[in-house]
Amino acid sequence: MSHIEAIDLQTPERLVLLHAEAKRQGFVTDSEADRLKFFAAAEHARAKGTINIPGLFATVIRQGLWKHISQRDEDAARAKLRNTALRISLEPSRRNRKSKSDEVMSDEAERAEIRALIVRSLESVESHPRHRRDRVVQTLGICR
Repeated sequence: MSHIEAIDLQTPERLVLLHAEAKRQGFVTDSEADRLKFFAAAEHARAKGTINIPGLFATVIRQGLWKHISQRDEDAARAKLRNTALRISLEPSRRNRKSKSDEVMSDEAERAEIRALIVRSLESVESHPRHRRDRVVQTLGICR
C-alpha cells in the first residue's frame, strides 16, 4: 500500500484494490471481517483525519489499530460494502494508472477478484429479506 490518495478512500472500487494490495502484503486477510475492518478504517480516516487522511488510514492498517474504529465507522463501511456489490462494474478498469510499475494486477485478475468479492458479499446478505440476490446476480451476469 503505497501512494494512497484521499480520493482512494472515497471510491469503493479503489478500496477493493487497496484491500487486495494490503492482503498481498500481509496486513489483512481475505475474510469478510477483515474486509469490513478495512473499509471501516477508511471511514474512520475520512471522519477523524484533518491533515493527512491517507496517512491515518495507512497507519491504522499497517499497525493494526482496529480498536480506534467506532461503531459508526463500521456501520458506514457495512453500507458501503453492500452498495459496492451492486455498483461495481465488471468491465476492464479504465482508471488512470501512475506507471507500469503501479499495475500490480492484470485487468483479468482484477475483474476476477472483484467478481469474487461481489459473490462473497452477496452470500453474506442473501438471507436478508430486503435483498434480492437472484436479481442482482442476474443483473451483474454472475454465473456459478
